[in-house]
Amino acid sequence: MPTTLYLCPRRTKDVVATDIFTDKEATHDGADPLSPQYKFVQDLTFKNIQPQSCNLKTTIFTNTRLTQTFNHPFANQLTYQCRWKAKSDQDKAYRDCKRKCVNNYGGTFYAETCTYYESLKEICLKTKTEHYLSKPLEGLVPDTSYPVVPDPSTSYGCFYDKAQGDFRMGRYKTGAPQYGDISLRTTVRYSKDAWLGYMRVTEGTGSFGMSVETKMRVGIGLIIPGVICAMIAVWIMKKSKA
Repeated sequence: MPTTLYLCPRRTKDVVATDIFTDKEATHDGADPLSPQYKFVQDLTFKNIQPQSCNLKTTIFTNTRLTQTFNHPFANQLTYQCRWKAKSDQDKAYRDCKRKCVNNYGGTFYAETCTYYESLKEICLKTKTEHYLSKPLEGLVPDTSYPVVPDPSTSYGCFYDKAQGDFRMGRYKTGAPQYGDISLRTTVRYSKDAWLGYMRVTEGTGSFGMSVETKMRVGIGLIIPGVICAMIAVWIMKKSKA
């Protein structure tokens, strides 16, 4: 049962500034927060959806021109098997794997295999301005060129996928699919939005790493044991010569 979604942001009220972001560790180093990043946002509700048998068809128009069509399943069924290095680890690994499957993923566990679902919760497309020789003179079209990734051919979205090394359009959450009415947030961003570059550099974590203060604490923590070990070594050497 396909469901069609038309992404045509034209209304001023759809423009929302919500991405006011600052790396917490960088703040300690005196970094300034970035300005709010503007984008088009719209929350939609789809009626009587069966996630396991429905796909979302996203059709992109630039003014009156059809530029791109994408398909996303409302729910994906995924599986993985438990692994352990030695037989002695089997019981603990089995229990940990089952606990993770049921508690974290809301899945079912059978014969060392976890089966769980991911449900679509958000769609986001990044775009750029394209210029024409005739009216309308410009419009927004899907863009894969920014931020730069190794394989830009499928990098249409806003959600950085570390495993794939690109940006995906659909964001999923784990858990059993909910039948009936499904709410979905739809977003259109400018491909050179600073937030996208921020996600690319941090590989989706939103953190640039330890602050200078944290690094100093770690360094001091390593120096002290080193000094103590050196003093012990000197004491042993002096004692052996005596």
